[in-house]
Amino acid sequence: MDVTIAYPGIPKGKYGHDYYTLRSIFMDGIATPEVVCHVRLFNVQRDVPLRANRTQQQENGMTLQQRREAATAAAKRPDLLEASEEDKSVFDSWLRERWAEKDAWLEEWHDRGGKGALVRGENIEEVVFPIQMKGAIGFL
Repeated sequence: MDVTIAYPGIPKGKYGHDYYTLRSIFMDGIATPEVVCHVRLFNVQRDVPLRANRTQQQENGMTLQQRREAATAAAKRPDLLEASEEDKSVFDSWLRERWAEKDAWLEEWHDRGGKGALVRGENIEEVVFPIQMKGAIGFL
């Protein structure tokens, strides 16, 4: 899961935690009037480039019992589970691409005036959750 969070009213290049702190929210009752979140879900076995996923895709012909035996054998030798430098590099590149996407979404959102959904496109649904504190200790 990947979550991108933006705060309307916060200037471009600044951060919400510089304006809204735990003290300001819970002690002073001053909270951000709105928080914009974009949640993206990944199928870890299909979407995330991990060696285990590549191995699993190659082992589709194995029975459940064979897969259990392989997992048990691998658990006895943790060094076999260590990611190679190539695996680390592939995952690092994939993760950096996700961060670049998030940065681009935030940049575009700020360019649109910091209004509306963070991400626009097909299969994206906007859901609004009204949240309001009931006083300074409304979180209890």
